[in-house]
Amino acid sequence: RNLADAVAAFDVFVATYSEYKKAAYAVADPARVVLTNRKALSLPDAVMYQWFHLDRLLRRHRADLLAYDIVLKSRTDCWFTEPLAPAHFARYEPGFLHFSSEIAYYADPHTFLGLYEHFFDDVLDTYYGRADAYAPLDYENLVTIYHLNKSAYWWAQNTTKVAYRLIKNNANRNALENLVWPRAVYDASLPQIIRNVEARLRAGEPVDDGSGYVRGAERRKITKAFLSETAQLVHVINHAKVRTFELPTIGVAIERDGKPSRGPNAEGREARALADGKLPR
Repeated sequence: RNLADAVAAFDVFVATYSEYKKAAYAVADPARVVLTNRKALSLPDAVMYQWFHLDRLLRRHRADLLAYDIVLKSRTDCWFTEPLAPAHFARYEPGFLHFSSEIAYYADPHTFLGLYEHFFDDVLDTYYGRADAYAPLDYENLVTIYHLNKSAYWWAQNTTKVAYRLIKNNANRNALENLVWPRAVYDASLPQIIRNVEARLRAGEPVDDGSGYVRGAERRKITKAFLSETAQLVHVINHAKVRTFELPTIGVAIERDGKPSRGPNAEGREARALADGKLPR
């Protein structure tokens, strides 16, 4: 219901499983809905399915999407604090991806399609099974994304809007810490890694000097063959210019009694208070 209300003023395209047809038709014209029989689909990792659905939608409706000014992709469990309106996109910049991890992101259609219309192929051919492998990165862009992230994080933290920070943190910190880093810049502290990268860039030295690689602190705790957020982050670092995500959402939330909840912690309490209108947006 929250998502349906949030996007009511815009054309909506949906890709989902056949059993959710009724819900999909409630928010989108049936001609813009792409349904998949779950029983006929099998992928090696559960977190790949969102990329499969996006791939099907982009292939089916590529020509339709090119007619729009902006394409926004949102997970269905993304909780918006108010209905979206054109004013929310006032600071949108063509040629840039406005990025909030894999929760939601938007760009002009040419930029969006250039980034994502073949991403599912890359998931299968490049990223799956290589979560522990080093991926060459555009380190100038990585630094830009990191500071964009940090600036947004501290803006929200200093005004105590912890729930709102959840979406202002454009690149998931765990996704950054899951990267495999050149040994020349690695440190247990992510901010120190970034400082080391910046120092080598300023000095004109290669960030990857061939001395070996170290898995990030978070990556060493898990054994999965595919890390969805990290794979997307690598893809964005290497192929996109990024701007901050401006839309009014607290990110992914589990609904309880029609309100978002993240559990009994501070973020959960503030998420519910924001939805109740008790915190300033």
